[in-house]
Amino acid sequence: MVHNVDDFQQIIDDLRPFWATEPWLLRQMAASLCERGDGIGGIHIRDKTVTKLSHPSWRIEALAAVISRFVNYLPDMGIAVNTLDQPRLVVPFDEIQRRLEVEQNLRHTYNMTEDSFTDSMDHLLNLTQSQGGWDKQTDPQWFSPPRQRLMEVAKMACPPETPARAREMTIEDADKLYKTPVGGFVRNFNLSTDLCTIGPTIEELHSLLIAPVSLSISQRLLPVFGECKEDTLLWRGVTSGGISRLGGWTRLHRQRLILLTNGTADHNETILILSEGAQNVYEPADYGPSDFAQDRFDVGFTEIRACEPDCSMYDSMVSVKPPVPLGEQFKVKYLVDIDGHGFSGRWRAFLFSRSLGLKATIFREWHDSRLIPWRHFVPLDNRHDFVANKIASQGRSWASQVLRDEDMDIYVFLLLLEYGRIIDDNRDHIGYGGDGGELDDFDKSFVTRDESISSPS
Repeated sequence: MVHNVDDFQQIIDDLRPFWATEPWLLRQMAASLCERGDGIGGIHIRDKTVTKLSHPSWRIEALAAVISRFVNYLPDMGIAVNTLDQPRLVVPFDEIQRRLEVEQNLRHTYNMTEDSFTDSMDHLLNLTQSQGGWDKQTDPQWFSPPRQRLMEVAKMACPPETPARAREMTIEDADKLYKTPVGGFVRNFNLSTDLCTIGPTIEELHSLLIAPVSLSISQRLLPVFGECKEDTLLWRGVTSGGISRLGGWTRLHRQRLILLTNGTADHNETILILSEGAQNVYEPADYGPSDFAQDRFDVGFTEIRACEPDCSMYDSMVSVKPPVPLGEQFKVKYLVDIDGHGFSGRWRAFLFSRSLGLKATIFREWHDSRLIPWRHFVPLDNRHDFVANKIASQGRSWASQVLRDEDMDIYVFLLLLEYGRIIDDNRDHIGYGGDGGELDDFDKSFVTRDESISSPS
């Protein structure tokens, strides 16, 4: 059974802008993207079967395996998938608003609706021979931002009044939008992961924004899918996420985590802590990061790589630590999850453990609307022990209800059903055509069953 099967408003919100593109063009865009490659792979469905994979990779194969479980309910389609770690689409804010307005104006209630997809539509990829001759509107127009600085392009996807575009807003103004006044705790996780809000504060502190290994993006809206206890804080990983250069490597986000938690960044400082037995009262306290780190943190790189001209700048600051198997990591109380080149692949496993997950990210994921910050995990800003126990327990319990394999399957299934409708030439008439009356009979069947179970024999 799937918990909260319909709780995926995120799907509708994500797909709304595509209604402003003609269905035939969406199908041809997906087909041309799959044939061209350029960091895009493809999954092709014909006659209720996953028939072909374009430019296959482990991500394409894993997604195809999921789709195969419910492919008999899907129409013929081509699914273009980003195979790179980095995001690929940065559509300007004004263009998205124009598309949302078109979608809003297309909303109508029809007397006659259909609950089936259209057969034998054209503009899908020819699976037997090279195609070419694509409409010029299908050109993705990939490019790399000037000096590989993502924020210079990403800010144009933000509303004009946000910190990313409002020049008069200071970093302090941005902090007030998502942090508590005292202690600087994250109180709005959505805003804390929103580049339009935090971009100006972290554009020199996150590897994707400073020195991405590769960056090929488009400002066009393309149908491209993304790819699902000891009293110690533990993290292991490699120096992925960006290129380490002399003079700038200490600003990369994984590197800042290492320097912060091993006490080499700040030897002594004063911090605010919650007074024991007090209610919402914080007091300053002297804090020695080095001493605390030695006792409580087990954080380190397992490999140092991607450096220019070499990695010698790490020698006096960072030592390499041995890897820790995932199962062994669950023996500690606190597990940190931090971005690499892109989103993290370990977060879901952390949530299923009995450890407390602490997360710092600028990426949105399929399950974001299902997790409540400070109840299921601790959000960390991108720049309490008894509570940790409770949050870890609640996070594990909730993950076991809404982040199971079945939940990922149903998310992909609902996403592709709605995508299948949007790319259908008859999309305006596809939908639910009943008045809800049939659900009354469905509900009554459960009432009758419950009464028969509870009645004495």
